[in-house]
Amino acid sequence: MSGDTDWVEVYMVKKEDDGEEVQTSSPLWSEERCEELWDRVEEVRHKLTRILNPAKLTPYLRQCKVIDEQDEDEVLNSTQYPLRISKAGRLLDILHAQGQRGLQAFMESLEFYHPEQYTQLTGKQPTQRCSLILDEEGPEGLTQFLLLEVRKLREQLRNSHLCERRLSQRCRMAEEERSRAERKAQELRHDKLLLERLRQDCESSSRELGKLKDRLLEQAVKYSSALEEQGRASIREKELLRQVEELKTRLTEADKKQSDTTKIYKSNSLRSKAVNGSSPAVMENLLQRAEVQKAESPKTPTNSSDPSTGVIALMDILQQDRREAAEQRQELCDIIAKLQGELQSAEEHRDKLESQCEQLQLKVSTLQLDWDTEQKSSFTDS
Repeated sequence: MSGDTDWVEVYMVKKEDDGEEVQTSSPLWSEERCEELWDRVEEVRHKLTRILNPAKLTPYLRQCKVIDEQDEDEVLNSTQYPLRISKAGRLLDILHAQGQRGLQAFMESLEFYHPEQYTQLTGKQPTQRCSLILDEEGPEGLTQFLLLEVRKLREQLRNSHLCERRLSQRCRMAEEERSRAERKAQELRHDKLLLERLRQDCESSSRELGKLKDRLLEQAVKYSSALEEQGRASIREKELLRQVEELKTRLTEADKKQSDTTKIYKSNSLRSKAVNGSSPAVMENLLQRAEVQKAESPKTPTNSSDPSTGVIALMDILQQDRREAAEQRQELCDIIAKLQGELQSAEEHRDKLESQCEQLQLKVSTLQLDWDTEQKSSFTDS
C-alpha cells in the first residue's frame, strides 16, 4: 500500500502541475480543435475500427463516465453488431455524441491502449495522464482502475504463458510427427525402389520364361518331326523286309528250278552214256527226245544262272539299304533321346522360373499392399 500511496502523491503533484497546464492550454480541447480531431478520426475510421478492441476500451471509458452500462452492453452484446468492426464503429458514434468529453476520453484511451494511433491523430507522444479518471474518481479511482488493469495484464500474461506452453508442446508433437513422417517417407522410398527392382526382376524373368517357352515349342516341333521321320523310317524298313521276303521266296524258287535243271542234265548225260552202247535206232530215238526237250525249254541253261546272280545282287542292295535304314533309325533314336533330355531340362527350368516368377509376383503384391497402406495412413495423418 505504501507504493500505491507514493504513486498517488506523485500523481497529485503532477495533477497540480497539470492544472496549470490545463488552465494555460485550455484551447487544446476547444470546439474547433475537437471538430478537427473528429474529422481526423473519421478519415481513419475504417483503420481504427479494424484495430480497436471495444472490450478493452469500455472499462476505461466507463471509469471516465462517458458511457454507462447500457451503452457498454449495446456495444459488446447487441446482435445488431456481430463483428468487432461494427462494435468499434458503434462505440465511436456513442463517443462522438458525448462531445468534448467523449473525444477526450477516447484520446486518453488511445494514449493508454493504442499509443501509435494516438500519435498519428494528435502528432504528440503519449503521456498517459488519465486526467478524466482523476477528475471523476480521484486518485483512489485511478489506483483501483490501474490495479484492475494490472490484474488483467497478469491474467493475460499467465494465459499467454499457458498458450506458449501449449504451443511449445504442440510444436514438439508436430516435430515428432514430422520426424515420423520423414522416416515413413524414407521407408516408402526404399520400399518403392525395392518394388521397382522386383518389378524389373519379374519382367526379366517373364521375358526369359517366354524365351524358354519358345525354345520348348521349337524342341516340341523338332520332336514331332523326328517322330514323323522315325515313322517313315519304320514304314520303309517294313517295306524293305517285305521285299527281302519276296526275294528270298524268288531265290528259293530259282534254286529249285536250278536243281531241277541240274537233275535233267545229269539224266541226259546218263542216257547219252547208255546210248553209246546201244543200237542206232535207240540212239536216234534219244536224240529226238532231247531235241523235243530242248525245244520245250530252249533258254533253261542260260537263264538258270542269270536269275540267281540278279537275286544275289538285289539281296546285297536290299541288305545295304536295310543297314542304312537301321543306322538312320539309330541316329533318329539318338536325336529323339537328346531332344527328350533337352525338353525335360527345359521343362524343369521353366517350372523353376515359373515358381520364381510366382514368388516375385507375391512379393510385388505384398509390397504394393504395404505401399498403399502407408500411403493411406500418411494421408490420414496429414
